[in-house]
Amino acid sequence: MKKNVLVVLVFLIVFSTAVYAKVKLEFWHMWTGHEAAALQEIVDEFNKSQNQIEVVLVSADYQKQLTALAAGTGPDIGGNFAFNVPAWGSEGAMLDLTNYIKRDNYNLGDFIPAALQMVTYRGRIYALPIAMHTYMIYYNKKFLEEAGYKEFPSTISEFEKMVLKLTVEKDGKLERIGFLPTNIFAMASIFGTRYISGNTFLLDRGLIQAYKFTKELVDKMGGIEKLQRFQSTFGGYMSPDNPFFVGKIAAIIDGEWLNTFIQLYAPNFDYGIAPIPYPDNRPDLRNSSYADASVFYISAYSKHKEEAWTFLKWIVSKDTMVKFTSKISNLPTRKSATTHPVFKNMKGFREFLEYSQKPNVKPLPVVRPLNILISEMIAQYDLVLAGKITPEQAVRKIKEKMDVELRK
Repeated sequence: MKKNVLVVLVFLIVFSTAVYAKVKLEFWHMWTGHEAAALQEIVDEFNKSQNQIEVVLVSADYQKQLTALAAGTGPDIGGNFAFNVPAWGSEGAMLDLTNYIKRDNYNLGDFIPAALQMVTYRGRIYALPIAMHTYMIYYNKKFLEEAGYKEFPSTISEFEKMVLKLTVEKDGKLERIGFLPTNIFAMASIFGTRYISGNTFLLDRGLIQAYKFTKELVDKMGGIEKLQRFQSTFGGYMSPDNPFFVGKIAAIIDGEWLNTFIQLYAPNFDYGIAPIPYPDNRPDLRNSSYADASVFYISAYSKHKEEAWTFLKWIVSKDTMVKFTSKISNLPTRKSATTHPVFKNMKGFREFLEYSQKPNVKPLPVVRPLNILISEMIAQYDLVLAGKITPEQAVRKIKEKMDVELRK
């Protein structure tokens, strides 16, 4: 009798454990520092809110995610950038969410259209956007005032004069640069670059001009070798030694998140935010930039897709989105979230939000080889700045690569 009772008790314990055991989801992400800490707070809140699912955060950069997914493994949930959605989605690494959205009558109407566009490829949705990003000029107010500027220049010609005026060299070495030209995509946008028509990459004059202008500006500041030697003295980006914070750079192009970095690492730094200058003869290109997004996806190889879908819906809900994006100064992707009171007094938020809604702020083309386009533009940019190829040759090389990829 005692033996039978013991057997029953063991069965009940095993059964109850099986019934009430939480489903464990691995959430791979690319945030670091205070941004990773903010995400951990959000995940902790979800884990405490219910007893069916436990989400565990794992730091995993782009390459780690790509390698795992290529091997048919990886996370249940992943955090990445929108430019990977067309390739990863169409190649079967990201779960197609379209049927889940239709089944649950999940309302997409509150998402900003541009953000939703970036996670949609050929009519199928492969991720949901948590934050939208755009890029503007940050500048050191003190340096501009000392040089006699009451406001940041609005045209390219005036901008170039300012950059050279604020560049300081001593004994053949740079001590300060007027501008750090690291973002070719923003520069391409201000020259009105058109990238693709059908399955053909365009030899667009705008992209050639972007390479040409930046190359000439770097040369006037002393050349790429001198600039690279100067860059070797730079401190960490997410630190009090950020070169912009300590006065080594007068102006940069960066995203909305930099406002939080400044509050954390250089709270007394007096800086301004301005639109990126436009070509003198193209006032129609005023307020140009490009947009991208941080997104969450479900791996097609997850063994817990329904639980992952439950978590995904929760983390991109309005309240959760507000909590997370406000902690890291990112633009929320829900229209209803952008008017939340928490953003009212957040420095830089209103400027970036309004700028992101300008008609000349556009996403990069949503095509399958978008990630390849980004890699190629950066690679050719480095070659142009080094004087190894001309801007025209750079754009032709991109075209050669992209035309093959677009026709696959």
